[in-house]
Amino acid sequence: MADAASPGRTALFDSGYLADAQGRNDDAIAFYNKALQANPKSFETEVSLGLLLARLGKAADARPALETATTLDPGAAGAAAKAKAWRAMARIDLAGLDGKTRSSPGIDRSPGSFEAFS
Repeated sequence: MADAASPGRTALFDSGYLADAQGRNDDAIAFYNKALQANPKSFETEVSLGLLLARLGKAADARPALETATTLDPGAAGAAAKAKAWRAMARIDLAGLDGKTRSSPGIDRSPGSFEAFS
């Protein structure tokens, strides 16, 4: 989360979040990436970017963002938010969505299966 001395960081994240909510996925990804350039240790930005990429079926791009999120302090978002990142990563891993050769029967591999994690 951005600190009070960095309104630009907050504005970038908020713009990404709004674009994400409006379905403007490319804009959201761009804003999230700019927010991460301004604050590479932002849990909220990493997890939001990772979940968006997972929903879009871009698991190979989503997993690194989610993995990074699990190493960061979730701050006010708390442990439940960090658990979302862990669950989404597990779904990617179990489904083999990141291009790795592992797979499990009965796992929903569709991009929409990540909706519950956002």
